[in-house]
Amino acid sequence: MSEGEVRHMAEKRVLLGAHESIAGGVEKALERGLEVGCDTVQIFVKTPNRWASRALEERDIVAFKKAVDETRIWPVFAHSVYLINLATPDDTLWRKSVD
Repeated sequence: MSEGEVRHMAEKRVLLGAHESIAGGVEKALERGLEVGCDTVQIFVKTPNRWASRALEERDIVAFKKAVDETRIWPVFAHSVYLINLATPDDTLWRKSVD
């Protein structure tokens, strides 16, 4: 490895993260991540085995942004539902997967 490559590796920040539950509020995922030493977290954007979900309320958004500021955990990655299947021959399922 060249000196430049070594210097680049030393300057590069490696993030440690985990998949955290949003039970109790989306901001709780960041608090849980902080408790276990995470720099980043991944969260489900909605219930993983259902197409339908409730819309985020303003208080949820405010609490999440506050938790980001307080924990300094960033980036936060979104995990989509398990139901997506782009290879399905079923037109209805394919449309839901794309939408």
